[in-house]
Amino acid sequence: YYDIHVNIFLMTSVTFYVLCWGPFLVDILLRSVNVVSSCTGRLELWLVRLVDFKSNLNPWLYVILRKENLRRIVRKFRSCRAGNIQDGEGDGENDRLVSDTHM
Repeated sequence: YYDIHVNIFLMTSVTFYVLCWGPFLVDILLRSVNVVSSCTGRLELWLVRLVDFKSNLNPWLYVILRKENLRRIVRKFRSCRAGNIQDGEGDGENDRLVSDTHM
């Protein structure tokens, strides 16, 4: 059972995880091998706020990346590309992210 929704959700979650935690972990690794001996308080504060931002972003990711919301986004994107820019509410033929052959 292949579901593109799961792939989109996982790629987005991993991307935000790496973007938010990556600088913090690099800073910790550089300090552990004594490449960086001292750091300004502003940089440390920025890194901690970035990690905190990830925890605040998680609920929004779960809401936005729900399957129903992704269907709406894909439907609006497809209708805009096809020239139907009025409301994006088509006849429902593009509602599914997964073809019927995969179910």
